[in-house]
Amino acid sequence: MPYIPPHVEGRFRGTSGAGAYGDTLELIDYHVGRLVSHVEQLGLAEDTIFIVTSDSGPWFGGHRRAPRAQD
Repeated sequence: MPYIPPHVEGRFRGTSGAGAYGDTLELIDYHVGRLVSHVEQLGLAEDTIFIVTSDSGPWFGGHRRAPRAQD
């Protein structure tokens, strides 16, 4: 999950139909795809594991934190 406020490269602004946050996800998807393609072109895909992680980013908008067991 990207942080708020999202940063969107110019060519990705307005591409998702979901505002700046969605545009940021489009940008991330594009650049991860570029990385995967490059690794494939190098012939390293069979020996490569891609791991994408997140710290879940911020809570915002209508999203609410799930209650903890002790709540």
